[in-house]
Amino acid sequence: MEAVETLINLGSNLNDRDNDGYSPLHVATRMRNTGIVQILLNANANCNITDDNGLTSLHMAASQGCKGILESIIDYCPDIINKQCNIGNTPLHLACQNNQMDTIEILLKKKADINCLNLKLQTPIHIAAEMGHTDVCKLLLAAGANIEQREKGGRTPLYIAARGSFTAIVDMIIKTARLGCPDSTVNDEDGLVRKKFNEPRWSTISTNCAAVINDHIRSILWKLAYKHLENGDWKKLALHWSFTHEQIQAIEHQYDGPSSYKEHGHRMLMIWTSSLSPDTQVHEQLYQALCAIDKKNTADSIRKKYEEKYQEEKKNFGSKSCHQCLVS
Repeated sequence: MEAVETLINLGSNLNDRDNDGYSPLHVATRMRNTGIVQILLNANANCNITDDNGLTSLHMAASQGCKGILESIIDYCPDIINKQCNIGNTPLHLACQNNQMDTIEILLKKKADINCLNLKLQTPIHIAAEMGHTDVCKLLLAAGANIEQREKGGRTPLYIAARGSFTAIVDMIIKTARLGCPDSTVNDEDGLVRKKFNEPRWSTISTNCAAVINDHIRSILWKLAYKHLENGDWKKLALHWSFTHEQIQAIEHQYDGPSSYKEHGHRMLMIWTSSLSPDTQVHEQLYQALCAIDKKNTADSIRKKYEEKYQEEKKNFGSKSCHQCLVS
């Protein structure tokens, strides 16, 4: 650091570039030397200089997870936060690619463009989904990432996650897409009456967006999927609940085999519950849906088991606490 200060005082060029296009600020960032970066910034080093790949020192700091350097550069030169390199990637793209959670949080707080497109028409969530970075995808979804954007090949983040067999990311994206309010009903191309949803409510997403269900309801959903639904029934339920064909295909992609539909059905049911408000009567919604797909006997059986459980809990704990527990 003393040598750097001495050279600056002697008139060294702060913005000279080496054979790779690196400025001293690039080199200090690459070496993760926060102190020298601060000295260079205090001496008015140019943050806009790019290397031969179009990368600024901010790109480097973001990709390496250098939080202190990242914040210093943004504070000194905030207008480069969305600067794109030669292939269109912003610092946020690179932070997502390298699974740098702390860096991503800083960039989002500093108003980085979460839906900026690179030359392949990829947003940061396309890259995070392709890399299988679950926590990054969760953070981007909560911040309002566009899950409908298609890259040059026509692939959405959901399709990319499904092809990569990243089940947790697939489920999160579908849950996010379903966090909308019922708008009206429409006739599906399969002849089923479906609820139509408005645009996703990004602001409602949290780390625990699933509706609260107790162990009894959870058990009912498991038994329904593995014991009662026949092959194809889960898709009918999904369509009734306004799952899109792309969402259904993404769920179905994960497992293969003669009994895989049971796992698909269970995943779909758990995703469905996540779009319900905590005060929803899950068993009643389930009853209506099963009747709608001509599974009334199964619906009656579930209702009977629920009522039996309700009466049992009512006897043991009192009607008020029981009802609140079972309906939650």
